Amino acid sequence: MSKRNSAEDAIKEEVKLELTPMIDVTFLILIFFMCTLKFKTLEGKLVSYLPTDKGLSTAQAAIEFEDAEIIMKIPQADWDKAPMAREVIFLKNGSNTPFGRSRSMIMADGGRTFVGFDLDPPSTLDDVMTFLREVRKNSPESKAKINAYARTPHAYVVHVLNMMIEAEFTDISYSGIPTYLIKRLNLPVDDPQRIK
Repeated sequence: MSKRNSAEDAIKEEVKLELTPMIDVTFLILIFFMCTLKFKTLEGKLVSYLPTDKGLSTAQAAIEFEDAEIIMKIPQADWDKAPMAREVIFLKNGSNTPFGRSRSMIMADGGRTFVGFDLDPPSTLDDVMTFLREVRKNSPESKAKINAYARTPHAYVVHVLNMMIEAEFTDISYSGIPTYLIKRLNLPVDDPQRIK
């Protein structure tokens, strides 16, 4: 009887589950994973600085104006000629089609001698002036630039400068390309010394 009573007492006794160690272990595992976790970086992610003045922004976007750049080149065959005998080719930046060509010539007017231009076609300088006026009209804030290659007679630079002033440009700059750069420009395209 005593055995039977002890068995019944054991059945009646409540089974208690100790949660404290289980919670401790759970928190330890959680802390372990938090400390060892490394977030995977996005593959192919590019850091970019997007413009803040475009898109949905209400800020005014800056307007980019076209600049009027006149390039004056001397053909290689004329490099060693006297300045008055050199041919000058007038180009606008970004174009391989010239406005035309010119050679200097001595002209006389009423006993006064001055340097004039023998133009081919005759409208060369008029076309340059038309281009300058169009750029100025379409882009009021545009700049003008004279880019005279080495060996360009100075009379052409002064004449184009006067045309830019007449076209009402207020920001005019001048640059000349050094002779060594011209030599590198005329190298074959596949030559590693050529300027890209």
